[in-house]
Amino acid sequence: MLLCPRCTTELAAEKSEQGTTYACAACQGRAATMPVLRKKLLPEIVNDLWLRARTTKVRSNRPCPSCHDGMAALRIPVDAKDTAIDACERCQMAWFDAGELDVLPPRPPDSTPEPLSPRAATAYGELVASRPREAIAAELDPWDPAALAGVPAKFGAPERTLRPYVTWAIAILMLGFTFVPIFRHGLVHAFDHGRDELHRLALAWGFIPADPWRHGGLTSFTSFFLHGGAIHVVFNAYFLLLTGEDLESVLGRVKFVLLLACATVLGDLVHMAADRYSSIPCVGASGGISGLFAYY
Repeated sequence: MLLCPRCTTELAAEKSEQGTTYACAACQGRAATMPVLRKKLLPEIVNDLWLRARTTKVRSNRPCPSCHDGMAALRIPVDAKDTAIDACERCQMAWFDAGELDVLPPRPPDSTPEPLSPRAATAYGELVASRPREAIAAELDPWDPAALAGVPAKFGAPERTLRPYVTWAIAILMLGFTFVPIFRHGLVHAFDHGRDELHRLALAWGFIPADPWRHGGLTSFTSFFLHGGAIHVVFNAYFLLLTGEDLESVLGRVKFVLLLACATVLGDLVHMAADRYSSIPCVGASGGISGLFAYY
């Protein structure tokens, strides 16, 4: 629960295209996190605000809406006069009294953010990881389909610079190589004949640790697209989209494919090292997707 620093009443979430802010119905004040402010305001303003929040030693008498510790008292110069703003470095959240957020220069709608350098991306990731769990939970939508299903969800993802066609194509191939065999003999026989079809594909093109070079070593890659059933492939496709869409945009399509291929081969090598003489076919994209999660 986020509380107003002035009225101590619960803040109401207000959603927009730039993200969620939290408003007080009594004093008209508003709280917003740094990721949301970066989408709403000029980058120079947000950078200055965040730098001052991290370096100032002047504390205000207002508690943070999230962690309730004292916030830093900041004065941001706008149009030759200062605007007083309170900010919490720990929660990466700023508080604006009535009208203060509106006087700050907005971000132009057509501006494209410059890609972060590796060092800056690492620093940003560490800042996000250091945020309290309460502040993170405040930004999540409890009615999000992923949240309702109890599977991992993401927020504050970097803006994409290209459409992840490769990730979408791989996910479609994964689903196709599972559902086409399942329904090959019709919906009525999907359960019995479908399972047999998947078993035959696994025997023919699955990765066998005892025979890694069959089909010229291609089974290390063909096994990526084969799965043991509908639930197996649906969850793997979801996790592929969860990480792959952003990584493809950040790395580019070629580097993304190389990363996924290397992670897939590495996963097979680890499996082979654990059970070198196993003749049971291995199928599934979990090894490659685990590599994407590790890189993410």
